[in-house]
Amino acid sequence: MTAQDKRVGTLELMNYNGRLTGSITNAHAIPGAAPIVQASISQDMLAITTEEINEAIVPWNMTLTGEGKGAPSIGFQGT
Repeated sequence: MTAQDKRVGTLELMNYNGRLTGSITNAHAIPGAAPIVQASISQDMLAITTEEINEAIVPWNMTLTGEGKGAPSIGFQGT
């Protein structure tokens, strides 16, 4: 993931037993990876929820803008 042309983290997604899962690394400058505990894709929106090292649950949205590209936002996951 990049913000203002700087790398800010890595989003890894995988299909595991028919379920979308993965992790986000270094999104908050914290060592390690935050596991994705819930994920879904609808039209051009990827919605994920991560569990942080302090056990906080954080919702993310990413508008998919092209193959391998998207615009992430944190803290709000639409209804």
